[in-house]
Amino acid sequence: MDKKTFLEKIEDLKNDEYMSDAQLEIFRARLVTLHAEFEERRKAKESEMMSINMRDASDEADRAQLIELQNLVLREKDGISNLSKCVVNALKAITSEDYGFCLQCGEEIGLERLKTSPFALNHAECLSDLDTTAKKLTGNIRIAG
Repeated sequence: MDKKTFLEKIEDLKNDEYMSDAQLEIFRARLVTLHAEFEERRKAKESEMMSINMRDASDEADRAQLIELQNLVLREKDGISNLSKCVVNALKAITSEDYGFCLQCGEEIGLERLKTSPFALNHAECLSDLDTTAKKLTGNIRIAG
């Protein structure tokens, strides 16, 4: 049985052609594992949400604290759900043979970025540009001028 970690396996294949079948299989297996982990965490957050009972609040301060706890758990669950969606999109990219290439510019994302974020679909630079554009469109950044 192979006891190598995900990172060790990718490191062993760093001299292969970029996104070789062997590399893709290792990334696919990692993404499947991540998806299962995220789904388990999401379900745990749903259970945690269900366990918060407003009837346990003895006064307004307790009620406010429970509402804040609900909001925190909901944000955590949403974050986990978003990561899970990213993993699904990365698995689809493997199927469509687009995995490892930036959706914005088409260039290689690179093994180093994919090792740390195997569900990445963009270069860090392109992602930063997308974030900046989105913030400008939503009004979260003031445009000088």
